[in-house]
Amino acid sequence: MTLVGQKVSDGRVLTLIEMFLKQGVLDDLREWTPETGSPQGAVISPLLSNIYLNPLDHQMAQAGFEMVRYADDFVILCRSPEEASQALAVLLQSKWDKPLARISYNFERRSPMPKRIRKRFTAQEKVAILRLHLLERTPISDLCDQHGIHPTMFYRWQKEFFENAAAAFEPRARRAADANERRIALLEQKLQRKHEVLSELMEEHIKLKKELGEL
Repeated sequence: MTLVGQKVSDGRVLTLIEMFLKQGVLDDLREWTPETGSPQGAVISPLLSNIYLNPLDHQMAQAGFEMVRYADDFVILCRSPEEASQALAVLLQSKWDKPLARISYNFERRSPMPKRIRKRFTAQEKVAILRLHLLERTPISDLCDQHGIHPTMFYRWQKEFFENAAAAFEPRARRAADANERRIALLEQKLQRKHEVLSELMEEHIKLKKELGEL
């Protein structure tokens, strides 16, 4: 409770935490009261772990180790068994030697995760996949597993498909005209932006010449 008192000054909160720690535990119709620490799985355990182990977070960071921690469970990322041994030595030194002497640990070597290559589907492939679900009732989960896509991507394809479906019923000439209009609008936007950039450059050029006394 001394460490908790350094973080919390409200006496009512401290009293509530003490009540949590002294609360009886009912285990398989047998009641018992913890004498030290917090029972496994208690709702107060993550809070106390974060307060108690916060200095450890800073200690490992200052020693140059990458540590990922959630409550009282943590993983220290190392590049070699030698580096892992050094991390363990830092972990058990200083103020942590007694309270952490009973920690359990293991060295686990993992290969780098293979880089996932994202497949790009053509418009025809997307429609073919959507067709399997919409017409042949193939489950989305099966399609995602078969083609290596995420369900979110499938639903995005389906949304885009229905949003643009009306264009399939418009006359071909109209679709071509709309495409030309969109292309013209895009070119006009680019031209406008070009003019704005040139105008900004000209203003900066004139300003610079005035500062240099050339105007």
